[in-house]
Amino acid sequence: MGNDMKNSVKNISAFILCIVISLSFCVNAYAKTAVETVKVNQTLRYTYDYNNEDYYHYYRFTPSATGFYTAKIFTDNENVWNDSGSISLAVQDSNGKELDYSGWNDALLSASVTYEFEANKTYLFYIECWKEIIVDISFSLKPHSHSLYLSDDDKASINYDGYKLFECKECDYSKKVIIPHVSVIKLSKSKYVYNGKIHRPSVIVKDSKGKILKEDSDYRLKYDEPNSKNVWTYEVCVYLEGDYDDERYLEYSIIPKGTAITKTASKKKAVYLKWKKQTKQISGYQIQYSTDKKFKKNKKTVNIYNPKKTSYTLRKLKSNKKYYVRIRTFEDTYNLYSPWSKSKQLKTGG
Repeated sequence: MGNDMKNSVKNISAFILCIVISLSFCVNAYAKTAVETVKVNQTLRYTYDYNNEDYYHYYRFTPSATGFYTAKIFTDNENVWNDSGSISLAVQDSNGKELDYSGWNDALLSASVTYEFEANKTYLFYIECWKEIIVDISFSLKPHSHSLYLSDDDKASINYDGYKLFECKECDYSKKVIIPHVSVIKLSKSKYVYNGKIHRPSVIVKDSKGKILKEDSDYRLKYDEPNSKNVWTYEVCVYLEGDYDDERYLEYSIIPKGTAITKTASKKKAVYLKWKKQTKQISGYQIQYSTDKKFKKNKKTVNIYNPKKTSYTLRKLKSNKKYYVRIRTFEDTYNLYSPWSKSKQLKTGG
């Protein structure tokens, strides 16, 4: 066998021997470590002795209720950590898999871990210490109640969700609460008929989950004319506030009061109409006639710009022809119309 081959065999043998020694060391160390059971609100103590290679210590915990608990290791001797050395605390499952870890604390008095434990599952607390001293170490386990504060937020709008981020002052726990965006902003009613009284619709605001938002806390309203009673198109602005930040403008109208045809008469190629006078808040009347009962085709319109006028004759019609006629009022300044009256069926003379 050549020298190179002999050296390779020696190196491999030395490597295997190191592994065996390391495993033996870990097994012996664990064998020296007692696994005690700890309960909530209990404080246990053990003596750490570097000379006895007591580097590791375990506690077993099986919670009866799901929740957050804080495990803490500390010592009453304030001077023992002033020299070199480290201590750490970890949470493991029953198979030894690490779930959470405090990190190495150099020259500190304690280490702690806060973790959410599931009921009736067994966990291990693993303490590791490397310091050339002999000292009593205390271990405590207590329920943890988060002390949350708002660390960041972004307000929701009409198109985008917002959020609130809460973090615990005492542990790494954080909670992000999504604020659904506003998806519905509408008026309870967008059209009123003039009657001389004030009309002002309410506003319905909902988020994307269907929750109805509240006025004064989630939004406020501003009407351009609080005493809206005349024929006009009015505006209301919805200002989102609180957890929201956006705005939307909505319109509603007060339209003229309508009228009705009270009398008709057929003439040769003509039709006579009489209607009920309606003079308040209107510019005049609009008459529409057609040979189509539904007014979808063959229709013509006549505007009468005189609120006091109450009759009119439609001329140049076809003789012996059936016509349908209806009327409504309008306000020309704002281009607002009342609903159509019921239509009347007439037939021209021959």
